Amino acid sequence: MWFDWADNPKWGKKDQELFFAKLKKARDKCCYLKIKAGCLYDVGNEKKVNEAISLLNLAINDYPDQSELAFVYNLLSRCYEFLELNKKAIEFYEKSLLQEKKVPNMLTTTIFDYPEFIVENKIKRLYLRAIELLDQAEKEERIHFPLENFLFFGLKAAIYNRTGHKKSARIEAKNASYFAKLRHSGLSRHPNIGVVEGYEWLKKELKQIVK
Repeated sequence: MWFDWADNPKWGKKDQELFFAKLKKARDKCCYLKIKAGCLYDVGNEKKVNEAISLLNLAINDYPDQSELAFVYNLLSRCYEFLELNKKAIEFYEKSLLQEKKVPNMLTTTIFDYPEFIVENKIKRLYLRAIELLDQAEKEERIHFPLENFLFFGLKAAIYNRTGHKKSARIEAKNASYFAKLRHSGLSRHPNIGVVEGYEWLKKELKQIVK
């Protein structure tokens, strides 16, 4: 690909020199910084995640692009989540949502990622915020694939169960379990897109709810 210089996790001294030389000549600097940061984040170790944060902050401070910022804030949130800096993760998830309102044709997965973060980390004071966002996703017709349906029902089930609404929790958990088992997206050309992979922590909780 023509942007291979950004779309890889290599970050040694020579790799950095090449990246910044290419970046200097590039037009969409914010986008390329986001791509490189995403590759570093995907490596999944603390050093690379901190390097990703540095690149994302560079994108925000030196090369802000209104069409990219919601994605940048989302990735920054996930970096802070990885580092267990929950206060910072919350800050940037909220910024991502605010940026989506400013540029509504550039939507991220924050409307699902943020509630997932809240529920997985058991941040009780934000449970209502998680429900609000999931309901917003439904209202805005942003729920299409099995994974999105699984998160919509499953995260609600976990919140209802933890807050004493057992009957509602069971209903939502059964719905979530149905979508977790689907192995086809409904798209003939892309049958595997948006199916549920992983989420063992949530599946385990749902199993306990429907017992």
